[in-house]
Amino acid sequence: YYFKQAKQDFKNRSLDKKAAEVNLEISSLLDSQNNLSINNPYFDEFWNYAVKTQDVSLIAKGFNFKGRFFFTAKDSTVPLRYFHKAYRLFDSIGNKEMATTKLMNMGVVHSNRMKDNDSARYYYLRALDLLKQDNNDENFTNLHHDLLNNIGNNYRRSKKYDEALDYYRQAETLGIK
Repeated sequence: YYFKQAKQDFKNRSLDKKAAEVNLEISSLLDSQNNLSINNPYFDEFWNYAVKTQDVSLIAKGFNFKGRFFFTAKDSTVPLRYFHKAYRLFDSIGNKEMATTKLMNMGVVHSNRMKDNDSARYYYLRALDLLKQDNNDENFTNLHHDLLNNIGNNYRRSKKYDEALDYYRQAETLGIK
């Protein structure tokens, strides 16, 4: 997804070749957690360019990168802060898919890292509300499925089995294997 988005960004902007290559490389890195590195010279160049141009979409992608990079940091509020910044920016430019994903990421941090099911559920349900506003795009089906499963898992961890089963059934009706 990020690679395709970066290619589209290039068609819509007049970036110099170096900045375009940096953006493309970072977009590729965003798609592969195995290659994440905050001390990556490509990221530094990307981040400097994003900040210099005040490109909201690029800055949001940078915050997303930082959130993913710091996901396993000792202080679990660090990735949460970056995901929140990315969410606000993606939401401000109307990128509902990425805004929904960032809300899900915040839910995952609360659930998996902080063991706070109530806060996780808050973010998951906010993501579901946002997703329902614009669910005509086929790209949203997988996201919708993952989100419903996350909510089901959250209710299961909270020993609310009837609610969990309801969300698992909703996910099943989407037909994703």
